[in-house]
Amino acid sequence: MKKTTRFFCEYGYVIISALIGLIAFISIYGIGTLDVTNDTWIITRYNESDIVQHYTGWINYRNSPWEFPLGNSSYMAYPDGGNIAFSDSIPLLAILFKALSPVLPEVFQYLGITILISFILQGISSSLLIHELTKNKILAAISSVFFVLSPILLERSFRHSALSAHYLILFAMYIYFKYRSNLNEKNNFNKLPFGSMAALCALSVGITPYFLPMVMIFVFVLSINYVCARFSLKDIVKATIFFLICVCTAYLTGVLIGTLGQGINTSRGGFGKYSMNLNAVINPYSLGGYTWSQFMSPRAQAEPQYDGFNYIGCGMLLFLLFSAVCAIINFIKGQAYLRFVKAVKENFVLLCACIFLTLFALSHIIYFGGLLIIEIPLPDILLNLCGIFRASSRMFWPVFYLIFTFAITCTFFVFKKYPKIVYVITTFFLALQIYDLKGVLVEKHIEMQEKLTYEFPGDPELFQLGDYELVIDDYSGSKRYVCYISGRNNIMTTSNNFNSGSYPNAIALCENELRRIETEPLNIKYVYVTNDIEKYELWQKQFADTANFYTWKRNEHETKVLRFMVPVQKEN
Repeated sequence: MKKTTRFFCEYGYVIISALIGLIAFISIYGIGTLDVTNDTWIITRYNESDIVQHYTGWINYRNSPWEFPLGNSSYMAYPDGGNIAFSDSIPLLAILFKALSPVLPEVFQYLGITILISFILQGISSSLLIHELTKNKILAAISSVFFVLSPILLERSFRHSALSAHYLILFAMYIYFKYRSNLNEKNNFNKLPFGSMAALCALSVGITPYFLPMVMIFVFVLSINYVCARFSLKDIVKATIFFLICVCTAYLTGVLIGTLGQGINTSRGGFGKYSMNLNAVINPYSLGGYTWSQFMSPRAQAEPQYDGFNYIGCGMLLFLLFSAVCAIINFIKGQAYLRFVKAVKENFVLLCACIFLTLFALSHIIYFGGLLIIEIPLPDILLNLCGIFRASSRMFWPVFYLIFTFAITCTFFVFKKYPKIVYVITTFFLALQIYDLKGVLVEKHIEMQEKLTYEFPGDPELFQLGDYELVIDDYSGSKRYVCYISGRNNIMTTSNNFNSGSYPNAIALCENELRRIETEPLNIKYVYVTNDIEKYELWQKQFADTANFYTWKRNEHETKVLRFMVPVQKEN
């Protein structure tokens, strides 16, 4: 009993923060998404069809035989195959659940579990971070609500499930500040977080490589801090080894999964388009048209910048201004001069890293609202390199959370002698933040409840294709939904929903087969699918006696209809 009491006294704030994450998830999304056997709500889309890509990548990967690299999936883009990393299906979870597949239900989706884990770990990581900087457990628990209800986390959840793992950034920040706090303690700063940072790098690649540079920036800054604090040849070597171990761990994880080492060019066009607008932190606009603010109206931005959502929230914006004003007043009064100088000195490299991340997020084509400010020509080699992380707006996320951290900790140190005042101030701005976001919180709750009542609107026979071997897709569109049908029936398809790679054999097989059936009978082991109404009507006339015909219109507003031709198989 005493051990339990002692444990709760020591880590109770972390447990409370985890519960805050749990309660927030249930309050916003309910528990319906945690039913792993219900996947129909996924195909309703979530602002866009990316969630369908993530799920169908998993179900086709689950059906594929094991290969090396472990993330290779042969059931899509047949016969070329692809890799689970390029369908953004969270490779580490996909590999884990594939290993457990024999004991899992026939229908199994882990997107609900993924987002729940993200919310819980968001609470845990943020409370650890604030406690590390303030040593105040109550403030750490209160502040975790800011992070759990982070607008950029809410915006990515279920839209891009892998990109909801913001706890990777927060854990990297926590580890960074934990070890940097020993800068002036020569006896303690002889250690570097080899294991924890390397693990975060591996997790980043295993979830989505977009998080890797966000974690590595803290590895890099900590290495520089270490060298500056010690500055001996031995310590330079040690810092270099630390950095290289993190890089090598990430690389080996990529090779093991198949993200790297298969000759696939991970760079794509779009750098400079999917960037962050200069007004992003005060622009409550996102894909889906949610009400992100009760006080501010959506502002103009360049059309491709729909992915650049980085709205900070009115509560946090005012909190930031308040803490900055208080810090300036203290500085003018001379009460915090030495602390200010120390803070600038300790955080100089981190500030430089924040500037770099912000500039990369803005890219070489900078807009303020709809106005083009400047476009800097870049050589093709640099554009190709930056194209690896073409959605550059996401690189602002570490800066985003550092802003949160600064507002909270700055207020704490200004009023450190009066902790109750700190709690009141923080709670006030937190309440303001929640009120500002109340529209989107309610809208997302209602939307998810509606999605969970969705029933498959296509012909039920489309789930009874297990006797066939291959789905031939004429590539006229809706490939992600074709992959849903192939995955649910445990059969292969020439279609694919991978972000990168080329699949010439799959395209050739499809084209050759469609050309062949113009004059020859259907292959009774193939299912044929198209969106082309004229082609479908021609099939109906040509194969009326030898095939059945089914359709799937995803919703009443959908213009594209999936049309299936299923050959009649003779009974033995």
